[in-house]
Amino acid sequence: MALSQHPPIERLRGRENYDSWKFAVQAYLEDLELWECVEPTTTEGVIAAVDPKKDKKCRAKIILLIDPVNYAHIQSTTTSKEAWDKLAEAFSNNGLTRRRISQDCQSVVSRAGFQIELFPAAQCGYFIVSPKTLDDTRLVLPTPPSNLIVEDITATSFFLTWDKPESNPGRFKTYRVLILNHGVNYFIPQNCTPNDTDFSISTEQEQYQFNNALPSHKYKIMIYAENSAGKSSRSADTSLDTNTSDEPRDVKIKDLELLTDLNEFTANLSWKSPCLSNGPIEIFTIRLDGYYRLNATIQDNRTTSVNASAKDEYWTVLDKLMPASEYVVNIRAEVKKSRTKETELVRYLGIKSVRLQEAL
Repeated sequence: MALSQHPPIERLRGRENYDSWKFAVQAYLEDLELWECVEPTTTEGVIAAVDPKKDKKCRAKIILLIDPVNYAHIQSTTTSKEAWDKLAEAFSNNGLTRRRISQDCQSVVSRAGFQIELFPAAQCGYFIVSPKTLDDTRLVLPTPPSNLIVEDITATSFFLTWDKPESNPGRFKTYRVLILNHGVNYFIPQNCTPNDTDFSISTEQEQYQFNNALPSHKYKIMIYAENSAGKSSRSADTSLDTNTSDEPRDVKIKDLELLTDLNEFTANLSWKSPCLSNGPIEIFTIRLDGYYRLNATIQDNRTTSVNASAKDEYWTVLDKLMPASEYVVNIRAEVKKSRTKETELVRYLGIKSVRLQEAL
């Protein structure tokens, strides 16, 4: 026999009382023998049918136990289970029940901060609930930092300094330093992905040493001050170019190929420009180390070069090669006075050449 009297249940306001509300209402519906409408019984895998009259009564009980501001969440439901699930979706830990904003209200005479809670009422808008005056904090944004200076620029680092905001009436929190990658100062081949990483850095000092720059790159820098009210407008932008690297890093010659012309004892050497050269490539240097396979004391060692330009692929002819010989070909890219690691290619140029020599 269901009880006729129940202690009052606090209406559902939002996420803050959803868990306790859910527990109390479930017990209440179970006592009225209506919970089976929300969670039908299952017998041997078969879900029992719900009595329509009971379901209508159960849904009405749920509606009467929520704050009217939340009716929008269940207006489209037709069953008590749908209504229950919609409320769980909106007010459990996975749902968003309200948004909180801080609004800066300023006047000529005084400044006061207000915190306004916005509860979702419908898809098209919000009800504004209980504005609260914040007496302990004046929500006024700081002015932007000024006099941004870049010093000690190297290939991979630079040093930043700036002045404090002229006005910062709120509680200071941090500076936000944005370092934006604006591209390179040298040619990048097609199908290469440039490194365009940006950085957002937080610091409480009026200076910052940045050590993650890339050589021969362009950077734009801006700074915000942040206090208890939020971020200032940004400082004046400052741009800089990093230096060319003294020692190029991670440079590899791609797709090195060597094709021999056995009749003329020549070889066509081709390669692709590297993606990352840390500066404009001025020249490619090619070194040949060859020896006669039947007598290693007979050698052919020499160096040649190819001027670089803004293109993806290069090739050159290696001529006057010795027959019946083995050659090791090394190629390196030179950036100003810097040199990349050599990319080595080994090819054997002897088998058919020996026959040509014997035929003479």
